[in-house]
Amino acid sequence: MATIATEAKPIYSEQGRHVKKRMELQKKLAERKKEEAFKNGNSGQTITKEEAQKAAKIAKDAAAAIEARQKDEGKEKPRPKVKVGSKSLVTTEVPLSNGERARIQAKCAAGHAANINAQVRVMNEERVFDESNLSNDHVLVFTDCVGSTFTVKSDCVKIFIEKCSQCTFHFEGRIITAVVEVDRCMESNILIGTAVGTLQIEQCRRMNVVYAQKELMIGYIIWAGCFTLRVQVGEDLMRCDFELTKGFDPTVNIDRTQFKIHYNTLGKLVCDKIIRLKNGFPTTKMEDDEFQRKHEQTIKMMADRMGITIHKKVDKGKVKPNQKCPCGSGKKYKKCCKHGRLDTSITTPKDENCA
Repeated sequence: MATIATEAKPIYSEQGRHVKKRMELQKKLAERKKEEAFKNGNSGQTITKEEAQKAAKIAKDAAAAIEARQKDEGKEKPRPKVKVGSKSLVTTEVPLSNGERARIQAKCAAGHAANINAQVRVMNEERVFDESNLSNDHVLVFTDCVGSTFTVKSDCVKIFIEKCSQCTFHFEGRIITAVVEVDRCMESNILIGTAVGTLQIEQCRRMNVVYAQKELMIGYIIWAGCFTLRVQVGEDLMRCDFELTKGFDPTVNIDRTQFKIHYNTLGKLVCDKIIRLKNGFPTTKMEDDEFQRKHEQTIKMMADRMGITIHKKVDKGKVKPNQKCPCGSGKKYKKCCKHGRLDTSITTPKDENCA
């Protein structure tokens, strides 16, 4: 009987495929680990002994620094000195006592370093300040001067005038802060030919203030405790006097009550008494009424857009215009405190000087 030869399959073929597959997976895993090590900055090289010692030293030094810092946390280190500002420099031609120098520095520098050009006790002289004798970084001060004329043509930071009598001041150069302060002066003229934002005059008698043009008054004038104060802005004229004001309003105080001279929305030069709101903010009654009116108008417009009806508030204590003013002056309310204004303005053109 003939025998048919058949090809025998090797019994290890299946096992060999598994081994080959496992080797391929191990190779891929090794390549992946190599790529990750390269990304992390480790190329797979073996760290030498020197590198290991160096890394250990760095770690030891870092640990020592952290421990020292933790020990010093409970101790308060001396604070470094902070320099707020240098002393203000007062330049003057006459010797000043320490008290006078300190008073001028406190008045002008106000906590900040400043260069001060002080004209002290100048008697019957005429002086002109220009670029040759006045730098634009100086505060100009006039104190205790009598019968003198000063013309300022150069720029300066600010101007103070105090305790001067029978003097004339011409301001033509630019005042950087646009501020001029006058205190306790008598029978003097202040002629302004440059832009001034705030002119403050307190406790003065028989003073004459003249702005060459209306456009030079870019702010307002604040006065308090003055007698016979004449203010002319361009063609507009106003006279102010505390004694006259006291006749309108007996509640005013010569030291504390201030008044504001400015142009209202109609372009008229007016004088209003300065009041303090509940939050301490200084304003005038006219400005406060205008603010309240605009505020109520804004709220009404918002309510109309939202479909809300707001009832007008009723003032049970409202004073009629022809009734006597509650301030006790005896005048009608419409001629006294209705607008919070003292109607002392005079619209006549140019008048003679009062000083």
